[in-house]
Amino acid sequence: MEITPTTREYEKVYEYCTMCGVCISRCPEKAITEEGKDSNVCKKYFDEKIYPEYFPRYGCGKCQTAVPCEKTNPNKKKY
Repeated sequence: MEITPTTREYEKVYEYCTMCGVCISRCPEKAITEEGKDSNVCKKYFDEKIYPEYFPRYGCGKCQTAVPCEKTNPNKKKY
């Protein structure tokens, strides 16, 4: 099945971010805090837990799903 990607109208990585913290609670390994993301913790979790269990189909991405900025820009009010 071919899926057309949703285009994003942003230029900066955190432009859609409202700093709500939902991604922090979604991270199973607590790699994300209010100070930012510790990529080393994230990579270790992936390498040691996700990759061996789910190879060749693998990935986590829980911090990017079920969050307000997943599908829309929460910074824009819709009228």
